[in-house]
Order: sequence, then structure tokens, then C-alpha cells
Amino acid sequence: MTRVLVLGGGGTTGIAWECGVLDALTDAGVDVDAADRVVGTSAGALVGAFLCLGFSPRELATTLVDNVRTIGRLDPGAVLRLVSSQVGRDRTVAIRRLAASGRNASGLSEDAFVDAISAHLVGRGWPDRLVVTTVNAATGRPVILDAAAGVDLGIAVAASCSVPGVFPPVRIDGVPHVDGGVRSPANVDLAADADAVIALAPFQQAFDPARRPGVQARQLPARTGWLYVRPDATARRAIGLDALSAARREGARAAGRRQGRSAAVAAGRIWR
Repeated sequence: MTRVLVLGGGGTTGIAWECGVLDALTDAGVDVDAADRVVGTSAGALVGAFLCLGFSPRELATTLVDNVRTIGRLDPGAVLRLVSSQVGRDRTVAIRRLAASGRNASGLSEDAFVDAISAHLVGRGWPDRLVVTTVNAATGRPVILDAAAGVDLGIAVAASCSVPGVFPPVRIDGVPHVDGGVRSPANVDLAADADAVIALAPFQQAFDPARRPGVQARQLPARTGWLYVRPDATARRAIGLDALSAARREGARAAGRRQGRSAAVAAGRIWR
């Protein structure tokens, strides 16, 4: 049986919430680390990379979450620009324009951004089961990276986290790349070949319904057992409006643990 763990984007609070869910599932006997493949998008790429490098869900929920910090701010203007890139007639053109606009609300250079996001991953070997999503800012097209791509792990993860207009694009082989969440908030469709899927999606909305994690989960093959977990109303209140705020990490982690405990029975049924 092929098991795929999908970890979607969600900023700093998304990291905390996902780690809380994974920790609670593991405590309940669901071995999420037994996934044959881990698909990571943006915040999920960071969590997935450390999980695949051997960090336990408990270590992720403590050490990783305790050390995340606020980098940039997801203000209304940034959200509006991201939404506008989804609604145009030619989406790829809008993405290219946004990436080329030079907007960088964080004020960080590319090198400083990579260092802030994934300094501990740069130069490390790429785990065979990890897949990281990003988007080529020059073409507007999605890029799916794995061990065979020959890209530095830290660079790939930082590129997947580079929210257009908030952070600088990250160059891969000289070409600027941006957040994999621009393709889809979680890219659940990349698990279409799996027998069992657990998908965690701190962000769920996309202008195109086909890009929404919940829609993609429901469109998985009939033979696939799947569990889709997203922040409930209590978790959304704990997370707040600025997903990049580290001040909200403790509440987001606690909410993730609570939801993980609630989802454990359903997860155990499919994650045999």
C-alpha cells in the first residue's frame, strides 16, 4: 500500500498547526512518518523536509515550532495582490507580473530570506520520499521538485515559501521561483496515485475550485482512502488574520493537537 502525506501552505501559524496535528496523530498510534511520499507546499515543505530528515513529530511540535519567528507580514495589500493573480484571464501572465514587480514587503534580500527560512536545510541531502512544490516565476508554470531534480534542499524549500509580493523570489538554476501555494494551497492532486492520503491544509481557498485542497481530495480515485484536515473555527480564531505572526504559534499548535486527537480514529482506518 502506498501512503502519501500532504502538507499544505499556511505561513508561520500553518507550521505550528501542522506540527500539532502530526504530533497528536503520532501519540494516538498513527505513524505518519511511515508515509511513502511527503508532498510539501510552502510551510508544508519546511515541515515535510524536517520530517523526512528524521525529526519526529514531537520534535517538530516543540523544537521547530518554538524556533519559528515572524518574517514579513501578510497584510491586506499582499492578500489582494495574490487574489488578483488568481482571477485574471491569463493566470500565468499575472503570476509573472507579480513576481517581476519587485514588491518585497519583507525587505529581505534573497540570500537573507533563504537563510531565515531554511538555513538548517541548505547543503543537506535530499530525502528520497520528499516532493516540494514551487512555481517558475518566469513562466508562471508549476515546478515539482524531488531528489532527482538536483536542487539544493534549502533553496527548494525557501522557493516554495516565497509568497509573491511578500518575499523575494528564490532563484533555482538562475530562474526565479515563488511559492508552491500559487499552484494550489496544498497540491493534494499530486497524491492521486496513492492508496491512502492524509492531507493537512492550513489554507484552503483558491479562486479556481479545482485548486482547492478539499475539492482535490474529493476527486482522488475511488480506491484511495483519504483524510482531509483543515483548521476548524476554534483553530482559525487561534491562528488569527496574519499567518506569518509567530505570536500566534502557541495557540495554533494547541489547536492542531486538539484536531489531531479528534482525527486520529479516522486517520487510523485509512493509514493501515
